[in-house]
Amino acid sequence: MSLYAIVLIAALLTLTLYGIVIHKALAELRRSVAQAWLSFDALIRQRHDLLPDLRSICERDAAVSGFTLQRIMDARSQVLAAARTQDATALAGADVLLREGMSALFMEAARSATLRDDPAYVSLKERLETLALAILEQAGRYDARVDLHNARIEQFPDVVVARMLEVGIKTPLRLRPLPPSEAIVPAPAARSSQTA
Repeated sequence: MSLYAIVLIAALLTLTLYGIVIHKALAELRRSVAQAWLSFDALIRQRHDLLPDLRSICERDAAVSGFTLQRIMDARSQVLAAARTQDATALAGADVLLREGMSALFMEAARSATLRDDPAYVSLKERLETLALAILEQAGRYDARVDLHNARIEQFPDVVVARMLEVGIKTPLRLRPLPPSEAIVPAPAARSSQTA
């Protein structure tokens, strides 16, 4: 066997082994992104399951508008539909609508002595607020893994293996906390000055 053939075989073997290493790394990244999505989805579903309880507690109180409750339920459905299809862009938009609706509801409920003193409402509100923070944190973890995945499949030589395996770009969620200055429902004094 000639020296040229030996070098060629060695180069092909090296490229094959390197391709296998890249493939395994990309597969691990895909699993990591999928696991982060599953953790995020579990939190979304927990919140989804609690919202009907919130509606049933709040709809008995006149301080909470039916419009706000309906807005929350509509956004809840949109979030779940987007989560089922793993549409990160739609989910992020629907999640903002849901969180804005919940913020409006909590502000309306704060004007109700009945709800403020109701242990079921207080407990549920605390649970939903805790879940909201956990959802934001998990979305951040998902985004970090998606960013790593996307960066990895765009750099050489990984891009070659990614194209051969048809590994595509993932969309991050990019959920952000609602700014405290964004009051959805004006304070009672501001409302009366608006109608005057």
